Amino acid sequence: MNIKNTIIPSVTFSGRNLRLVREYADITGGKGVNVLNFIVDMMLAMPEKVRMNLLEFCQINIQQIEQNMAKREYSNDLSVKRRVAYQRLERFLSDENCQMDIPKKEKGEKIKRTIEFTATNYGLVKEKAKKEKTTFGRYVNYLIVLTLDIPEEVKSELSVFSSASLNETIQHSESKSRYINELSREMQMHYKKMELFWCNNQRAAFDGHKSMKKIDMKDGYIIYPSDWVVLEDVLRDPKESSRASVVEVYNGRRYGMPHFLLFSNIAKNESYTEDEFKIIEAACLRANSRFADVLKDEQSMVDEEKPVVGVFNIIATDDPYYDEFDTPPFGCKIIRDISKSKD
Repeated sequence: MNIKNTIIPSVTFSGRNLRLVREYADITGGKGVNVLNFIVDMMLAMPEKVRMNLLEFCQINIQQIEQNMAKREYSNDLSVKRRVAYQRLERFLSDENCQMDIPKKEKGEKIKRTIEFTATNYGLVKEKAKKEKTTFGRYVNYLIVLTLDIPEEVKSELSVFSSASLNETIQHSESKSRYINELSREMQMHYKKMELFWCNNQRAAFDGHKSMKKIDMKDGYIIYPSDWVVLEDVLRDPKESSRASVVEVYNGRRYGMPHFLLFSNIAKNESYTEDEFKIIEAACLRANSRFADVLKDEQSMVDEEKPVVGVFNIIATDDPYYDEFDTPPFGCKIIRDISKSKD
């Protein structure tokens, strides 16, 4: 990639950080110089609304990790690494003094390289380095640690957050105000950058569902695949609900059945009543007319191909059986905001 209006400073990298950049470049089929420019643009040219949303996401994750660690008699290594990664991001996004995270000097192997930065990116790094009273090169190393030297689980979580936030921003972008629409487009572009950046290191995330959506709930929010059908105002409005459930049709593929998402305040580990099931089935029927064939064949068919309708509660991060190291089905889960939760 030819970069116009560039500045080519000499940067001393730690051996580890340079390897991280090279590995990422190899995975994505790009060049190290492009990776570094992408990181600078993604982290230092972040729209304010995106920064605030990402900051809140980091703070919620820190709360959840610390709560889960408190439940155990010991803290495993991954929990500690996840917390450290989110705490670093929180300090960066809070615009706090980040000198504690910036190495005074590179340890171990040191490798000096000349790197072609865009003039804009060079200016952003230089300004931040001056504010943090550090060198240009050390601030570049700091950005590499902040974005690449983090657990794969955190990268995946950041990618899913970005994907869900992107879809939410698109949904809310309809406005007569050209100014608001321009801000929305800027946010969408930045969420897409973050989604792609942290997703590129991952295998097919969450059972192949790369696009996720987000809906706010009473004491948190839910992340779910974008191809699920949301049953609105069936049992509860999402913002009045603390729980969510998914309607899944076993052997439903030949009927073209999607997953249906609904909201309620059903107690943990409880089932819906017969009357509530009828309400849910009626809502699915309104959303997809072929659901009538599913209900009919469920009663009449006896072979292994018959469809079976099931309603399953979505796991929440404050559930006692929630395991932060297991990926829930389809990546769908309720992210509980502990500060708002009354449980």
